[in-house]
Formats: sequence, C-alpha cells, structure tokens
Amino acid sequence: MSDGATQRPNPWDNPRYEEAMKQEIALDLKLSDGDRSIFWSVFRIGLLHGGMPQVGKVKFALKHEYSAYPEFKTISDGTRYVCINPWKFADRVAQEFLSDENLITASDSFPLANIVFNLPDELP
Repeated sequence: MSDGATQRPNPWDNPRYEEAMKQEIALDLKLSDGDRSIFWSVFRIGLLHGGMPQVGKVKFALKHEYSAYPEFKTISDGTRYVCINPWKFADRVAQEFLSDENLITASDSFPLANIVFNLPDELP
C-alpha cells in the first residue's frame, strides 16, 4: 500500500554507484578489490545472513590478537586465510557511526527508521 510519497530510485540499481561503493569499502578495509570481494562474501554475507562465516575461496581465522581490519595470510601449504578480530571490527564500525551522527541517516535505501508513538487512527 502506498502512502502517496514519491519513492526515490534505489542507488544500488546504478552500476556506477555500486562500483563506487565497492571502491570505498576496499579503501576503508585497506584491501584490494579482489580481497574486498572475498572478505565481503566470507564475513558480510556469511555472518549477517548465515550466522557464521561463509565457506568459500579462503578459510577464516578469528583471534583476539588480530586487528579490526581483515588481513589475508597464506600458510606454507598454500592455504589462504582471512584473519580478523570480529569484535574489534564491530567496535571500529560502531565508532565510525558514533563519530558522525549523519552517517546513521545518510542511507537513502536503508535509512534509520522513524519511531512513531501515535499511529494514525485509520490503521487497523
């Protein structure tokens, strides 16, 4: 049901926007685009959609000694790992939002929801 408001186009439908976001994510994570893609699959898609890192091109290692940034390491048998402390990572991301309150509402496609305490009477 529409409330009559004009809906803005989803920026993710624009391939240039998506590519720019991928580049920003790679810069923020201090990764190449290829490693950004792997990290995104293993952790973002895995943890947020599956509740655990996704099995894929690399294995993962979670340790409190690792940093808030993903680091790719290859062991002697050629196995590649992405190493990270997920708690430090989560704290770093939270601090980014806490340091600039505008980031919380900046998303056009997923803005912070408005909380309404008195709903219109017409709503069942």
